[in-house]
Amino acid sequence: MIEEAARIVRIEQNFAWIETSGGNACGHCSASAGCGTATLQKWFSRKPNILRVENSINAGKGDRVVIGIPEQALVLGSFLIYIVPLISLILGAILGAKLNEWLAWDHRDLVSILAGIAFFSASLVLLKKYLLQGRHRVDMQPVILRLSH
Repeated sequence: MIEEAARIVRIEQNFAWIETSGGNACGHCSASAGCGTATLQKWFSRKPNILRVENSINAGKGDRVVIGIPEQALVLGSFLIYIVPLISLILGAILGAKLNEWLAWDHRDLVSILAGIAFFSASLVLLKKYLLQGRHRVDMQPVILRLSH
């Protein structure tokens, strides 16, 4: 289970809306003044993440809690988001080059690039649909583990 600290911002029946501060781990060490990663994070820092999770421990508004998500959910999500589009891009470029050979066109690079972009874009659209359909899977959802002190 991968854990992160969060704060409850709203209670709604059996659910809690929690706020996590995404991406704040960098910039707190002694090298942060001269670190490029810390500087980039300051420029491109994201808004806090707000999630709706089941309030299984009956925590109240303002409570600090520890949430967790199963490791396999993170691994599967990372694979889907990073590897599938990359494979689609490469596969599209290869198929575009083959299509160009079959049709005997004189624009091999252009067809390959366009097919790669088309496959990449299609993979993003299909992934979004797949991930939106699976967002209600209990085994992929974060859960409140305990109160944090």
